Amino acid sequence: MPILRIVLFTAALTSQLYGQTRAKTFFEIIPPSAITGSAVDSSGNIYVTGVAAGDILPVTANAFQPKFVQVACPGFGGPTLLCQHAFVAKISADGTKVLYATYLEGGTGADLTTSIAVDSSGNAYVTGNTTSKDFPLTPGAYQRTPGEAFVTKLNATGSALLGSTYISGVSPQAIVVDASGNAYITGSTTNISFATTPGAFQTLPQGTQDAFILKLDSNLHAALYATYLGGGLTDLGWAIAVDAQGNAYITGSTTSILRTGIVSDPNPTVPFPTTPGAFGHPQTNSDIFISKLNADGSKLLFSSVIGGGGVDTGLGIAVDATGAVYVSGVTTSLDLPVSLGSVPAQGTGFALKLSADASKLLYLTYLSGPSSAIVPPRFQVALNGDHFIIRSYTENLVITTPDSPNPCRLLRDVTGDRSGQEFVTELTSAGTTPAFATYLHYTVALTGDSVWTAALNDASHLLVQTPLNMPITAHVTTCAGNAATFLSGPLVPGEIASVFGANIGVSPALTAQLDTSGKVATTLGGITVQVNGRPAPLLYVSSSQINMVIPFEIAGSTSAQLQVFKNGIPLNPLSFEVGTATPGVFAIVNANGSVNDAAHPALLGTTVAIFGTGAGLMTPAAITGSLGAGKTAIVNRVSANLRTVDSFIDPNPAKSVALDVSYAGDAPGSVQGLVQINTKLPANFTLGRNLLDLSIGGATLQPIPIYVTPRPD
Repeated sequence: MPILRIVLFTAALTSQLYGQTRAKTFFEIIPPSAITGSAVDSSGNIYVTGVAAGDILPVTANAFQPKFVQVACPGFGGPTLLCQHAFVAKISADGTKVLYATYLEGGTGADLTTSIAVDSSGNAYVTGNTTSKDFPLTPGAYQRTPGEAFVTKLNATGSALLGSTYISGVSPQAIVVDASGNAYITGSTTNISFATTPGAFQTLPQGTQDAFILKLDSNLHAALYATYLGGGLTDLGWAIAVDAQGNAYITGSTTSILRTGIVSDPNPTVPFPTTPGAFGHPQTNSDIFISKLNADGSKLLFSSVIGGGGVDTGLGIAVDATGAVYVSGVTTSLDLPVSLGSVPAQGTGFALKLSADASKLLYLTYLSGPSSAIVPPRFQVALNGDHFIIRSYTENLVITTPDSPNPCRLLRDVTGDRSGQEFVTELTSAGTTPAFATYLHYTVALTGDSVWTAALNDASHLLVQTPLNMPITAHVTTCAGNAATFLSGPLVPGEIASVFGANIGVSPALTAQLDTSGKVATTLGGITVQVNGRPAPLLYVSSSQINMVIPFEIAGSTSAQLQVFKNGIPLNPLSFEVGTATPGVFAIVNANGSVNDAAHPALLGTTVAIFGTGAGLMTPAAITGSLGAGKTAIVNRVSANLRTVDSFIDPNPAKSVALDVSYAGDAPGSVQGLVQINTKLPANFTLGRNLLDLSIGGATLQPIPIYVTPRPD
């Protein structure tokens, strides 16, 4: 394993809790996790909507609804809880002030928003679901009889409703507004009470669940059109966009697919509607649909279905000035029709671009993304010209760019949450190269040139604006983390770590060299790194990243200081806790020497080698900078477990088996700190993508994807 040549591109952000004496700000009272949608107006003001579980919203004096109505909701086999209610807030463009904050609710049930949009006058449109029979309505509302959903328009000061209506039979997921103030809503419906309009493209439901599109006038008085969109099985609308001509673009997922080549199809069905000439790549499971509906909702201008052998869902959509369509979402497929030069299949996220007439797939690339189903607002997209910007979250590694302000992941955030990390990726026009990529935390809103994050460590701001592609010119170290996972947390003796920053090293990059004693050198191109005053072996030095080995000699310390020296001049130091094990995995190598991935699965019944770092101390004691010879063992107990993908992806019950570990120690021929763990796979298991759980000294990694295939004999 050529660890001395590993080149990695990512980095970190650390957060601190506020002091106990300071009054909490808006996003500490209403955490970003409660936000279900956001939008930004032409003046840069930020609008958020979400759900409150109690009377905690810091409402403003002019609020339309200043009080939270406490009403009991039936519990699910447990105690009766208070119904949750919606809120809407507007934050100033500089992120320092709440311009308005109001509840939006009825008094007899739960009211949950899912999406928000804003028009050119600063009026906010929100949609969601309600069980309230007294949700606030306005005169002339499109529907006054109680329904399962609502659409509401708040004025620019949040003090009054300009429109509010029920909608029956639907679960809305997204809303957009055109230049005339007309509102477009999409989602899904299983209820024939959804009222379509005469002349609409599809006036009757086709399957067990259909997508829908509803266009309401700017006063929310009338449906300009209402249509189903679906085939004979399940079709879900997740995102919607609109162009200058009033054409609506919708994406989501469909299982209404004609399965060609299957002799006995258990689900013969009406296929999802597609149009001649549109690019298509339908498969046999659940695919992405991308449809364009004309301005009066009577005709599909194009409709395409694209997918692979897994579960694929479009969650975000945008259209540029030329009419080209951009879609991103999640996937478990390993066989999407990717573009030449795209990143290898990760089975997590994707981004694609269709020509304006949908006849050509201009690019499709895999992206890092979530390992389980997600819904907005944790998924947002935007455009900057023909650059496609995607915000999501992931438990997998994101390849950040050298100008990333936050190139490391957090072991846990300020709430202790260890779930996925948020990230933003901006793709170039070719779609295969990130122009900008960074980790973020508590993202609230996204536009084509900036992101707004909750300022949980800055009492002077509610939101902090981070411009995309802003060059960093100072000589500054940003963070340090495990070189395999880029997790920023406790570092351990012998761990291969990555230090990130701006102008901290040299260009072109340099890789490790051996000194006269045969150890890895501690100086490269005038760069040295000290940890508690001890020189660290250097494996890689570039202008934005340094890979090094934490000296084993810091064992016994509870904290340490890391200092980079550039031509003898110290840069800003980084402080970190010292742990006993924080393992991370670089790669799994199959018995034939290939690196395990979708194209190179391991043979069942064979032994694979797991290469990682962060295992901690060795026995006998390892010498810092020396090369392994297969003679030092990991002090901490090592265990491995293989299991099927236990999530929405896998319709079968999860299987799990403990694996025998035959070797756990240094990786011969590589620097001490790179560890090798050999484990034998079972002879029989679920084929394809599975998960490997690895634990060292009680510290468990996030699940590692491993691909397996049966032996030919």
